[in-house]
Amino acid sequence: MSFPPTDPSRPAAPQQLPEETTAYQAPPTYPAWSTGPPSTSSPAGLEAPPQTGRRGGPIRWVVAIAVTLIIAVAAAGLAIVAIGARTTTAVGPSFLPASTVAYMDVRLDFPGDQRDRLVELIGHFPGFDDPANFDLKINDALDKFLGDSSGGRVTYTRDIKPWFTGEVSIGLTAAPDVAALDEGVTDPPVVIGLGVSDRAALDRFIVLLRIQAETAGATFSQSDHAGATIVSWDDGGAAVGAVSFAVTDDVLLIAMAEDQVRLALDVRSDAQPSLADAESFKGRMAALPAERLGAVYLDLGVLRQALEQVMRSPPVGSAGAGLGVIDLDRLPTHLVAALRAEGDRVILDTRLTPGAATPALPVRTTTLAERMPATTVFYAESRDVGRTLEAVISQLKAQLGDQIPDSQLRQVEEFLGTPVEDFLSWVADTAVGVSMEGDQLSVGMAATVTDEAVAIERVARLSAAISAVSLLGDAPFVVDEEAVGGARLTTISFDPAAAGTSLPADLPFTPSLSYAVHEGIFYLGLSDFVRAAVVRAAADSLASTDAYRTAVEAAGGVTNSGLAYLDIASIRQAVERYLPPDALALYEDRRPYIEPLDRLVVVGTSADADIATRMVLFVE
Repeated sequence: MSFPPTDPSRPAAPQQLPEETTAYQAPPTYPAWSTGPPSTSSPAGLEAPPQTGRRGGPIRWVVAIAVTLIIAVAAAGLAIVAIGARTTTAVGPSFLPASTVAYMDVRLDFPGDQRDRLVELIGHFPGFDDPANFDLKINDALDKFLGDSSGGRVTYTRDIKPWFTGEVSIGLTAAPDVAALDEGVTDPPVVIGLGVSDRAALDRFIVLLRIQAETAGATFSQSDHAGATIVSWDDGGAAVGAVSFAVTDDVLLIAMAEDQVRLALDVRSDAQPSLADAESFKGRMAALPAERLGAVYLDLGVLRQALEQVMRSPPVGSAGAGLGVIDLDRLPTHLVAALRAEGDRVILDTRLTPGAATPALPVRTTTLAERMPATTVFYAESRDVGRTLEAVISQLKAQLGDQIPDSQLRQVEEFLGTPVEDFLSWVADTAVGVSMEGDQLSVGMAATVTDEAVAIERVARLSAAISAVSLLGDAPFVVDEEAVGGARLTTISFDPAAAGTSLPADLPFTPSLSYAVHEGIFYLGLSDFVRAAVVRAAADSLASTDAYRTAVEAAGGVTNSGLAYLDIASIRQAVERYLPPDALALYEDRRPYIEPLDRLVVVGTSADADIATRMVLFVE
């Protein structure tokens, strides 16, 4: 085994074990898995590190290695640990039991086309425009990161890359006990698996870590199970307490509890059924793209069990008793998600499996985006909002019960002319938009109505009440009505100088609120939003812009169960105009890394009876 020459600019690294050192073996002066005190002499070719004390001992950074591989590297999606395509089959489900309630894999080995797509994606950011230098830059960054984290004891290219495939898997093997959590039990039933490509290289690295850890005061114990050796590492609680691990030919298994490693080994040896063979897992994961950066699987029955436990015996002083009105049959049963790179975009696909009474989300097309200005930077659209509000208000009324005096509730409902929960039942699909033109901001809502006559009557009731208040005197607003494009437009204008108001004089919008019902759509908005929306041509709207149209098409199309759209580039440009000089100076260093972010869109659809969502982040 050879290593690169020493670079004086990098942290000093410990001496390496000789090439002939094999799995869990060392020269006789230091038995590999001895539980006795560390030898005062070092194995041939290995110089023992100085005593550092427990808090400065290796346990902190050894565990940090796994954490950084999983979180820092995986979340950033930067570690190029393999060249060429890998198999799309994940190792994680093969060591997790069929009863696993949560699973995540991170594919830093980049199966299929994901390496090329990710290289293309990150090429939009500074420093990564040359694909030929991509691996070198990533390796150097990881060497520095792990070198700094370990005090110079570990580097990525020398100590991790020789044995690590790039695949990380994490599984929660059982549902947490709510009562146990309340009692302070902190060791979750979690197993972590790191893919192994060269077991001999990993064995040498583990021996090195053990020598350093024992020198710093850690203790080890071991046991054999299912053809593997389980090693338990205890630093006396100075950093993370006890950690157990075992090595097989293709995976390093790590857990906080030894019994979890035993369980994983049983699954690997077919003594226990695996998650890979569980029908609930296989069927749902098959719906996700096999060539991906990572995936998540959740059995949401865990959430239901936790809610049931809280509802049966809510903690004293908690709001748990109020959960009794929740219909648990409405909760989805499973969730799966996958992340994928596509060169100029990152795609997150999510699927929810409906429960027995999970409401079906209507999927349809609207023209509400045609009511929004082309300068809209945020847009969100949702279905059947009136029915949703009706259900929520009814639930609140049932939950609050005697806390609302009947006399007050009757007065409100007499004024509205309908039960509170029914007042907005005429609202169907609703869209909200925020636009920016120069230094002016516009915010507005457009909603389709199920019955225009009812909508007009309910809005008229509110208008009459507001007008009555304005005529009482000293009101900080006036109410005007006018005809615009065939619509009857009502505008409530606020006076910033009126008594009782505290509105600043330099607002980025006119302090007025307008609303109207016109041709089956209810409009509500600040400033001139409604005035412009009722007469806007589709060709001048958000729906006509290439940025919005192509984003929605990529995420699922205009026929959907709802969507959200964010013009990141336009928002960034607007914020830059208002940054004070000192903040702008700090921002300039970060600007090149923010500028490639262009648009974000989320679209909901229905697929094979699942509730499907696709989120797409575009870069340019």
